[in-house]
Amino acid sequence: MLISPQPPAGEEVRVEAVMNAISDLFGKVPEGMKLFALSPEILEQRWAGMQYYLHHPRLSMGLLAFIRLLVSERMQAPFCIGLNIAILQKSGISPGAIDAARRDPALAPLAKEEIGLLQLVLKAVAEPLAVTAHDLEAARQQGWSDRDILDAILHGANNVAADIVFNTFKVDVTAC
Repeated sequence: MLISPQPPAGEEVRVEAVMNAISDLFGKVPEGMKLFALSPEILEQRWAGMQYYLHHPRLSMGLLAFIRLLVSERMQAPFCIGLNIAILQKSGISPGAIDAARRDPALAPLAKEEIGLLQLVLKAVAEPLAVTAHDLEAARQQGWSDRDILDAILHGANNVAADIVFNTFKVDVTAC
């Protein structure tokens, strides 16, 4: 990493508490999250966001992981690509199925309505001005609420921001 992610003086206990919670959940702290130790407030916000999506009432872990993976592909963000491939494989999705989805998101091993929402998120991230009322109505017709649509698109947009940060500071790709 281009900078050393040390917590500010006096904030070590605060940062350690969040890092311990992350480690308890994932078995370790991903390198990208370590970067946020520099800003305890941002670290806490990122952790709260992670918890929200981990317990999302409608968006599945598979859908969310494919959103992150495919957004990171477009952002050329190797850390998030590797991390999300590992997450998907750990959940039982084969490397072949992941590779197929990377080539064509419509081939992701997700329910039909999840593929529709995934494609909407990818469109929103790539060309937000091209998203139309028709696109949103199509998602609604697949059973998604406006909250689900907002949450999914925000997840993709937040991933773009994280990819920019991780690429800028050269988060270790091998640490997935």
